[in-house]
Amino acid sequence: MGFVESQKAAIDARLTHEQRAFQHLEDFEAYISRRANSLKLTAAHSVKVENPDLELDALLKRLVAERSPALERAAGVTAELSEVFREARVDGLLK
Repeated sequence: MGFVESQKAAIDARLTHEQRAFQHLEDFEAYISRRANSLKLTAAHSVKVENPDLELDALLKRLVAERSPALERAAGVTAELSEVFREARVDGLLK
């Protein structure tokens, strides 16, 4: 799992675990202001989009995930290895 993916998973776990604490936008903004790690969260802004998944992927690529060709190849190799390990049913031994 790459850096961005691990940070997203950590945030997702925290938000899921503490979802009752986020009843209002102000609660989420307070959470954002307390985050002091290498992934910077910004204040929430309302936007309307046709396809949120596509928009978020494009935004992530534009702002964060611009990769060099070498990193793209490494990501491809990692994905291929993950699939091979999954098919061999040894992926659980690697974590």
